[in-house]
Amino acid sequence: MRVFLIILATLIANQTLLMAQSFKADPKQQTGYATYYADKYQGRTTAYGETFSQNLYTCASQVFPKSSILRVTRLDNGKQVVVRVNDRGPWGNKENVIDLSYIAAQELDMIREGRTRVKIEKISVSMSNPTPNKNLRSITGSTMTRKRANVKTATAATNNQPTTQNQVPVRRYSTIPAPSTNSAQLIPPAGVPILSTAQDAYGVQIAAYSQADNASRQAEKWSTQGIQNLYLLQEASGKIKIIVGKYASRQQAEYQLDQLKKTHNLNGFVKFY
Repeated sequence: MRVFLIILATLIANQTLLMAQSFKADPKQQTGYATYYADKYQGRTTAYGETFSQNLYTCASQVFPKSSILRVTRLDNGKQVVVRVNDRGPWGNKENVIDLSYIAAQELDMIREGRTRVKIEKISVSMSNPTPNKNLRSITGSTMTRKRANVKTATAATNNQPTTQNQVPVRRYSTIPAPSTNSAQLIPPAGVPILSTAQDAYGVQIAAYSQADNASRQAEKWSTQGIQNLYLLQEASGKIKIIVGKYASRQQAEYQLDQLKKTHNLNGFVKFY
């Protein structure tokens, strides 16, 4: 009998400890970096058994439980979006605390950067995903799409008509780059190719420039320092990003990021481009 009571007391203590740990994993708020899902995850099954869609206001979190409703605030411009947790992640970089769907990332205006610092607040719990209200732009109202849209679509975006769930995410880069607005033509250093279209690969973004000559000089400097697999990614807007590598998986790119930090003291972030 005494042995049974000891075992029972141990089980109760362990259960109490587990409950305490679960509460610790469900904070009221969190601060860190937000990233967003690559297009290839469209239609895949999340860790919680749901079908992922880039057009739904959802996210992945490691600390907030499934169905938590979170308000995400971008710290540098104050833009906000409300999302529901339906997946676990992100993984790899400890500074990255939330992965957003594409449409949610658009609300924070973070598509071009790929990564931004945010504050996350848990505001409720729900089995239903948040829906856009009249103050939220639809996915067809994004800057990239509006440039190519017809007058009817542009008018609908101006009137803030909500998106439908069956829309296909737009590409992050135009397949035909617009004329550069830089003061000088982009002339890459030897051995550093210029990319103007999406590559469907992971890489490490280590810099971004609006001026072509600045991007070229910095790429040449890093190339002479021994950094290999450098690319200049020229977006339709004219902005130029310096990317290291083309990798099939995020894990490979994360490893490259670690190596850049160790050998060159460089900071950056993994990007699907």
